[in-house]
Amino acid sequence: QTCALPISGGSGHIDRQWFPKYAGGGGSGGDPRARSHEWRTINFDNGVDLSIWRQFDRINGNALQPFTGITASYPDPAAPPECAEDVDVTISSYVRWPETVRPLVRPPAPARYMPDRHRITCATMQLDLIGEPLVAAPAHGLPIEYMEGPYRYRGTLWGKPVTGFAFNERSLAMYRDWELVEVLATTVANTEHEGPDLQATVQEVVSLVAAGRRNAAVEVLSGIASSQNDTLTTLLDDLIAVLSQTESADSA
Repeated sequence: QTCALPISGGSGHIDRQWFPKYAGGGGSGGDPRARSHEWRTINFDNGVDLSIWRQFDRINGNALQPFTGITASYPDPAAPPECAEDVDVTISSYVRWPETVRPLVRPPAPARYMPDRHRITCATMQLDLIGEPLVAAPAHGLPIEYMEGPYRYRGTLWGKPVTGFAFNERSLAMYRDWELVEVLATTVANTEHEGPDLQATVQEVVSLVAAGRRNAAVEVLSGIASSQNDTLTTLLDDLIAVLSQTESADSA
């Protein structure tokens, strides 16, 4: 399969010189947070290397942008590199940006959340992986929110079991009201001991925010009983703060 961008050096990995032009806002000028990305390079124990990209248009609802896909290289020099674009990443947890690390460009909001644990699937390569971080919040003091740290992956590639070590890089900082609602929904769905009642409440909040009824969403969130989960409690407080600062259709 022909990739949508050049593969450098026959390694099957994306040329890093390509990155600054398209990711993180497009070089000089403009909004440095207008584009975000995730990039991970996974080195499997069987010698196979994967490079996985996803790029997001932050102005257009975080819509995926090209190049989003996987390039693969193999230890056998006779095996050509491969490319697939039917990659899907399902986030199962988010990590809050540590306040001790300050980006050089003024942050758009006090509370920002970055993708953390996740599942990667690709039908073309019969790929199904679970990624877990080895460092809790590997934040770097760059112009915008940027995390890069070690990960462990386990799952299947071409239908066979694999394990691997990776570095996972991302600049997708979630801070807008609808983004924090997505973070909340993901957190509740993947947190043990949080029952269906809370999940139903979160779905109500999702609908209210989508309809622009932010004041009503704040009322629903304020009625949620105090959680024993500190991460969830902090997230609820962050979401209420953002919704309270946003003009609501309720007051129109």
